[in-house]
Amino acid sequence: MTDLPRLTADVVELREDVDYLLVLLEHNLAGPILPEGAAPPTGAAATGRPRPGSAHVWHNLTAGEAARAWETLIGWVDWLLGRYSLDDTIPECWYRHAPMVDELDALRAGWSAAYLDPAAQPTEPGLWLDRLQRTLERLRAWDRYGCAAGTHHEEIGAHAISVDRDRHREEYIFADINGRRGRVAMQSASTET
Repeated sequence: MTDLPRLTADVVELREDVDYLLVLLEHNLAGPILPEGAAPPTGAAATGRPRPGSAHVWHNLTAGEAARAWETLIGWVDWLLGRYSLDDTIPECWYRHAPMVDELDALRAGWSAAYLDPAAQPTEPGLWLDRLQRTLERLRAWDRYGCAAGTHHEEIGAHAISVDRDRHREEYIFADINGRRGRVAMQSASTET
């Protein structure tokens, strides 16, 4: 005998994942950013990743979870930049600033809940647009280095980011993911002793 309520919940969760992926595909945003040799996710149940409407606790993510989280967030932020013409507000190097990552991930989670959750109220998209405005104000405050104006000089100059944004972003994300692998190995070794 099949557990019908559980099966129904699984189908709803899968549908939410499919709806989210369709949004990304509609805007040609589904290019994976995975380390070389890493296997792509094989489904929501197998990956253990949060549903599209969930925000991430970035400092607790494993390497695999971080790879999936970055892939989702980068695709969504690229869509957001194009949809709302936010290049003058969200700097190209947003992924290097933890507060901006948290703000944008929370905004993505809210968007997913407002637009992709079948149980969302009709007012949710409007409320999300209000959240967008408040988030943009906070992002401007977080941009204390002037990165949105193209003056970021942390590790690579603003011009280098503009010329080769995707390569620098992939290198940064790859280093983040690999750093998490090393942290997990060190934690495992320390608990064995």
